[in-house]
Amino acid sequence: MSRITFGLCILILAACKESREQEEVALNNTYCASCHTAPDIPELSKKIWKDDILPEMGARLGIRENDYDPYMGLLFTEMEVILITSVFPDKSIINPDDREVIREYVLRLAPDSTRNPAQEKYPAGIPKFTEHPISLDSNGRSFISFLKFDTVSNKFIVGELSGRVMELDLSGCENKVIGSFRNSVVDYSSGSDTRYVTTIRSLRPSEISADALFYENSGVITPIPEKFHRPVSTLVNNFNKDGNDELVVFEFGDLSGSRSHPQSK
Repeated sequence: MSRITFGLCILILAACKESREQEEVALNNTYCASCHTAPDIPELSKKIWKDDILPEMGARLGIRENDYDPYMGLLFTEMEVILITSVFPDKSIINPDDREVIREYVLRLAPDSTRNPAQEKYPAGIPKFTEHPISLDSNGRSFISFLKFDTVSNKFIVGELSGRVMELDLSGCENKVIGSFRNSVVDYSSGSDTRYVTTIRSLRPSEISADALFYENSGVITPIPEKFHRPVSTLVNNFNKDGNDELVVFEFGDLSGSRSHPQSK
């Protein structure tokens, strides 16, 4: 074989490899980054990708592999909601060859193991900051689910899994309960003359809309007659400048998310 022929073979092989890699990246971006940011593959181990993530991805593309059942452990009521949304298609929406290309690409890039943050040593304290412990609950059983600094009152608003909302004044290191709700508090917002509290019934991922939003005016707490799908944040604004609060509720959901515009009152 002449040097010219050998050189041509090397160039052809390099071009084929480059073309293959471009195809892998393109397919991965098409099917794995069309509705969310593409995950950083090396951040998770090969085992997690192979046993958990890839089977879940396959189910969302209409493919069942390794006897993976996406409905395992769910209540019938939740299964019904998921079937209506078609999160897991009955038929494959991806070419089997393309699916295999993505699978091989991911498993090739995924490491055998990843670092364990729990084993890493971090410096004690933060430079230029002084630590001042604050007691939020004298019995030591406080589970904070929400924390926000209210620029209107210049106080921290603290929400708990128990449904309690507290106002924390750092100047005197004092806190007082300003509300109590049935479910875990995940957001607190102030309107023109009204306060809004967003709650979720359970931290467990679910496709069932069963969570509530409350508003408080003149000491009276009233639920908004609409159920939400695991809301995580509520934006309060007077968008049309008519003097009335308007709400935008961001619902994280589980397999699907949404955005709602309920009536504030």
